Amino acid sequence: AIPELIKLGVRPELWLGESDDIKSHYLLFENASAVARSLVQLGREHDVTGFNFDLEPHSSTTHDAELYASFLSSIKPILNMAGFRLTADVATWAPMLADLPLLAKSVDRLNYMETYNAESLQQWMGYYAPAMASSVPRSAMGIGLGCWVDSSTINTWAVTEKSAEERICQIMNDSVVEVDMFRLLVARKWPEPFWIAQLGKYVSGAGCALPPPPTCPEDPRLLHRPRRRRLDIANTSAVNVRLPSRSFAMRRYLWLPE
Repeated sequence: AIPELIKLGVRPELWLGESDDIKSHYLLFENASAVARSLVQLGREHDVTGFNFDLEPHSSTTHDAELYASFLSSIKPILNMAGFRLTADVATWAPMLADLPLLAKSVDRLNYMETYNAESLQQWMGYYAPAMASSVPRSAMGIGLGCWVDSSTINTWAVTEKSAEERICQIMNDSVVEVDMFRLLVARKWPEPFWIAQLGKYVSGAGCALPPPPTCPEDPRLLHRPRRRRLDIANTSAVNVRLPSRSFAMRRYLWLPE
């Protein structure tokens, strides 16, 4: 899939994570200037186009979200001035990552991880709808799509061609400007070949016919259909695309020599 992704305009960004230790995060936050200088140097040495922070603490507080936002706000202008983009992964299960409006002000774009996988389109819509209903501008939000296969995803809807088609269709019709895919791994042939055609449709700026909406009386979020918005120019998270209408990202691990 790599040659096909390159044809679509994919370029590398450096993934930064994933420490689960909040104490390590505090050390990072306390050294913003040094971190920014190191990232600029790494970016120039390895010809990347941006940096994606994927901090996932096991335990955190809402105050930690404020510290994280302050750290990101401190390094963003330095990275931007050097020509690099800054993104951060967010999710509702960790207080440090859950304040989307706060964190969105501190980065170039958020990557919403809640939408990586699901057992069905109906369940996935339940994860997806809160992101669309958020006060975060559509231009500041990337929707995460999982494309890895392991014991937790094998033989599930999430790793089927139908899933790729249905999710990309929903995203296109909601004018989402960025898709962030996890994870790119050449040895496992991720993403699988069927993703390429769907990503090609996405970056072309096309629309598609949606399947009938799922219904679930217990969860009215599943019936949410947000208002369409104009597309903006976008790029991505950890490996990126820059195209006139939409973009997507393929996240991978980039190991650097010590």
